[in-house]
Amino acid sequence: MATGANFQSVEDTCIMCPRIGSKFCPKCHDARYCSKDCQALDWSNHKIICKSFNHSRPSDLHRRVLLFPGGNTPPRFEWLEAWPISALGLPGSGEFLNTPIILGTENSDLNNCVWNTIQGRIVRRKREESLYYFKQSQDDPDFPSPMITNHGLRAFTRAGACRDSMKGPIIVSRVAEFELMQLTHRDMDMRDARNTADWLSQVGRERGTVHAANLRDTEVLGTTIESNGRVINQGCPQFSNVRITGDDVLWTSEGSQIANLLGLPLLFRSSSYGKGTLIPHPVLENPAATLLHRDVISKKVLEASGLKGAQKQLTYYGDHKFEAERERLAFVGITGFGSSMSAYSIVPDTCYVARADGKPLPKEHTEAICSYIADKIEPQLIAATDDLYENDLVTKRDEILDSITKDSFLEYYEAMREEKVKRCNMSWRDLPNPYEIKEFDVGLLKAHAPRVPTFVHPPIPRIGPIENYGWPPNEERTYRVA
Repeated sequence: MATGANFQSVEDTCIMCPRIGSKFCPKCHDARYCSKDCQALDWSNHKIICKSFNHSRPSDLHRRVLLFPGGNTPPRFEWLEAWPISALGLPGSGEFLNTPIILGTENSDLNNCVWNTIQGRIVRRKREESLYYFKQSQDDPDFPSPMITNHGLRAFTRAGACRDSMKGPIIVSRVAEFELMQLTHRDMDMRDARNTADWLSQVGRERGTVHAANLRDTEVLGTTIESNGRVINQGCPQFSNVRITGDDVLWTSEGSQIANLLGLPLLFRSSSYGKGTLIPHPVLENPAATLLHRDVISKKVLEASGLKGAQKQLTYYGDHKFEAERERLAFVGITGFGSSMSAYSIVPDTCYVARADGKPLPKEHTEAICSYIADKIEPQLIAATDDLYENDLVTKRDEILDSITKDSFLEYYEAMREEKVKRCNMSWRDLPNPYEIKEFDVGLLKAHAPRVPTFVHPPIPRIGPIENYGWPPNEERTYRVA
């Protein structure tokens, strides 16, 4: 694969990760992968829609959309007409997608997405593009009866879960919006389908919304990562098991780019979520969570970003410009490649982590991933950026991405497990590795784990001196806060 200064656009990357995708599905010739591992991760979805991708276009007015018909019917690509609104006697330069032929009404709910938080990547190929879904409005008087649960959509998501309001037929289109609600439709492809699956598994899944109530009683085993203050001052373990409900705001939060490269998609949130801006303090630092949030997708080293940067400052994320500093703070490392997003560099406090695919994440697995990043990836990130200045390209970026693999992590994990067992940490002995673990493997662990708190606790006061801000505590390790 290409390395060095030969930086490809998003179109050249794997649909599952930011590595270069040199392999194609031999049937649809559109799904692009970097390896058999990524192809295997996508296979449960791809096998459903592959056959429908190459159906012939009926006319020049038709656009390829992704259709979730509803009920148990699986999704498929479909051709829908998109008429210029000027031809319908309406002002403007947009297009009218013929969604009523499927939805049965012009009164549809719609929402858009520009970011795949599970992969930590932007969805749009051009500035004006995003993904839109169209579905029957629950407030439509033409549809007074309850709509049918869209099991086809749920099966298409990584964890087989989505909010309860995602019912009935749902149409997803790739849209260019040049003016407010002047939409021009473009053909959906396999990359868009992958982004759609991840997006619709997250949208609206936060606690307190009526439409996520169906997920309130579902729980998965996740991990609590404690902050420095709680570990050193209160004697809390760095990692502990926790039960996370299906309507926790974590499911709509950011993912770990490095974990996604390992084929272990993680989502996590800070206990500081919703508290506004907190004052940086060593007690609240959480170096393990910061490592998980390293930016390995940006292609440049950037000027350090403050919390109150100019709203019109232009910065780069890959091939795209962000005009709002708040977007950069949310999605890009403080200093670009090799750094962490501001929320996990300054005051992360206690963090909760779970797998986006719904599989169990016991504390041992989380500790192993954090240790792997600290020992194997962090030194590469430091070496790749040490001599660079603002806006310099990171020439070793692709080389580093290619080194973050399932095989390298498994080798590290097995060595770490062997060492833990020698030290009489018996919880590691019979635990399957992260790629083999099943729900029945953690039944007792889950039963005895506390539930993640509904209302997050306030930051703790500093009780005594903190001598070590690194991770793990009381071990010598080179560490960068940013």
